[in-house]
Amino acid sequence: MPRISNSSFKVNDNLEQQVEIKAIDASVTIPISTLSPLDVTSNIAEVHGTAITLGQKASSASFPVVLPSDQAGLNVTSNLAEVHGTPINLGKTVKAQSLPVVLPSDDSMDVTSNIAEIHGTAITLGQKVKTASFPVTLASDESTLNVNLESASGSSLDFGQEPMVSSLPVVIASDQTAVGSNIYHVDDNAKISTATTASAFQVGAYGWDGSNWRQMNVSSGGNLKVESELEDHQGSEGNLANADAYTDGSNSAVIDVSNHTLLTLFGDKTDTSNSIQPQVSADNINWYNTDFQLYPDTGGNFFQNFDNVAINYFRLKFTGSGVCTSTLLHNNH
Repeated sequence: MPRISNSSFKVNDNLEQQVEIKAIDASVTIPISTLSPLDVTSNIAEVHGTAITLGQKASSASFPVVLPSDQAGLNVTSNLAEVHGTPINLGKTVKAQSLPVVLPSDDSMDVTSNIAEIHGTAITLGQKVKTASFPVTLASDESTLNVNLESASGSSLDFGQEPMVSSLPVVIASDQTAVGSNIYHVDDNAKISTATTASAFQVGAYGWDGSNWRQMNVSSGGNLKVESELEDHQGSEGNLANADAYTDGSNSAVIDVSNHTLLTLFGDKTDTSNSIQPQVSADNINWYNTDFQLYPDTGGNFFQNFDNVAINYFRLKFTGSGVCTSTLLHNNH
């Protein structure tokens, strides 16, 4: 049996022939077949001729990666140093140096913010003037807001009575119930507690004339002047009986005298022998005789005054029979 020696061609330890390729023509290809599947372990050192290494790199020196559309959520830990080429730092920065953030409309996240200025003007805790204060608009359904007023229109307000120029203007609602008032002085001089006439509380007295209020007149000494004005008499000729025939026990007409205290009765009758009985009433139902009767003179005439009486209705009750004309005038003077 012939024997192959490694001196004729190269073999490995398993006596497998080894071929050493000295040079390869670029135009010549060598087909290589491998069993499938084949796991290939590769150490990628560059992409498109550009060297890449481990660690954070700029986009132009990084390995391009495309995530599949069915990739599960990808957790990304990033330390942002700049946005659009502008460095950003932790802490408050101006808008141009801040990270733009858009919150989704259905996000319920609470954002904690420390407001230090508005429109470039610094604001701090405590009471401020309007130009240095935080603008606030109260909702229409906001509950009662407690306010401690210290000044109005720049003027300080204190508890207790103040002159009008230092007081808070108040408008009372049209449906406000009665507001109690304790008057201490009027025009700085007239005080209720002062006993002298010169500084006493001044009161204007007015009287109603039926159409207008008129100020009452006083004398130089301050006494009320009382003037008696004549009032037209009420009543007319024959208002009780106007040539009326009467019989025994009959009555005259009724006169309402409820507003007057002075009455004057006069008239005549054909029967000179029988009396006339005056009667009075409070309700025009129940009638009562006066304590006297009237008798005509020989000519049939009669006359009688009733002074300071307080009655509502008046009439005459006749005795005998005849014809009578009688008049009642009434007044307060």
